[in-house]
Amino acid sequence: MSHSDPSPQKPALQDHLPPVQAPTGAFVVQLFVVPAVIVGVIAVLYGLFFWWGQVRNDDAEKYVQALDRDNQARWQAAVSLADALRDPRNVELKQNAKIAVKLADVLEREIAAGSTDNSDLQLRVYLCHALGEFQVADGVPALLLAAKTQREPDEKYVRFAALKALAVFVSRPGAGDRGREQILPVMLDASHDPEPLVRSTAAFALGALGGPQAVARLERMLTDASSNVRFNAATMLATQGQLAAVPVLTEMLDPKLAIEAGPEEEDEPEQDNKRIAVMVNGLRAARKLSAKHPGEQLNRLRDAVQQLEASREPASVRLEAVAVAKEMAADAASEPAH
Repeated sequence: MSHSDPSPQKPALQDHLPPVQAPTGAFVVQLFVVPAVIVGVIAVLYGLFFWWGQVRNDDAEKYVQALDRDNQARWQAAVSLADALRDPRNVELKQNAKIAVKLADVLEREIAAGSTDNSDLQLRVYLCHALGEFQVADGVPALLLAAKTQREPDEKYVRFAALKALAVFVSRPGAGDRGREQILPVMLDASHDPEPLVRSTAAFALGALGGPQAVARLERMLTDASSNVRFNAATMLATQGQLAAVPVLTEMLDPKLAIEAGPEEEDEPEQDNKRIAVMVNGLRAARKLSAKHPGEQLNRLRDAVQQLEASREPASVRLEAVAVAKEMAADAASEPAH
């Protein structure tokens, strides 16, 4: 295909794509601490393309074909497919193994090519987002390859997108053991990564995977230097019914909670929003743990919840604390006497 005479009015591909950026700490807390949110908010959309309703499989085939073209349509296809796959109405598309295999083939070819051009990195990021939304495991091998590939510094963005996509996949109800044997060691390795955002992602995925190895690693992550990592580890341990989560959950419910803020979260409103999100997520995790351990082991956690009830925190926090305190009290009252 020749590009020797481009139109002077046509912007370059890079003008259509934002620079590759690492997600903020607040994004990770909101995305990975709240399982109900993770499936719904996985990719950032930039408003440059189409509004999509239900996408038929034959339409999706056309978008996959467009990925082989070295022009702007390629990007429209990648972004639109990622968006369509996040739409809960497109169940049939999410279950289409044929489309998943074709997207995985494109991702593997792009990884083999190894380009670190911004547009090529962004394409791989969007392909990872899309593959993580499938309800079939056919895209898992390509995501594992992307999660383990970092030949140049900027490939970390693709690697992080692949890890997020794998976390989304394993967190989906019914994912079961599909690809578990391959995903678990990758997440265990990622849990030791020097980048806190990667460790936070791994903590969520390990909680979703479950099992003795995952639980043991999450317990060690409770002492991580990054509060984001500790909070994610504690929240996921709570869903597993592990009492080891209690000290960090109590930390999350402290009104004097100090928030770990990155450069993008220096504004006070951003930090306050993140602090509120952490508290609410801590309360919900406490409720899950109480359902499995209603006895005296949670007295410290109940006290922390009650303190939030009487605090001057925003109404969203206090109302959540009132509801959780009531449910925890009911759990304790229903425990059989020993």
